[in-house]
Amino acid sequence: MLRQRTILRKVSFEGIGLHSGELIRTEICPAEPNKGITFRRIDIVPSADISLSNCKVTGTQLASTISENNIEISTVEHLVAALSGLGIDNVLVKVSGKKYLY
Repeated sequence: MLRQRTILRKVSFEGIGLHSGELIRTEICPAEPNKGITFRRIDIVPSADISLSNCKVTGTQLASTISENNIEISTVEHLVAALSGLGIDNVLVKVSGKKYLY
């Protein structure tokens, strides 16, 4: 059985979106084993989850975009690379906008 990792406690930060120029708030929360990396758009009602998988990638022009049910989040590749480099398998990433990272 493979060992899975998450973070100990939530981490929050905010900044200006790289391509959008909008203020984006992010909260990275621990997740249970086998949940994987899930992005949650909290700027829409109801909030929408997009579980990270290669079949959810819908765009790669200037950024990696994932989507599900017509809800998308762009520029996720930086955070996903950092999580992968740290060996973190399971987190919930709450974001307040369509265009992510800073």
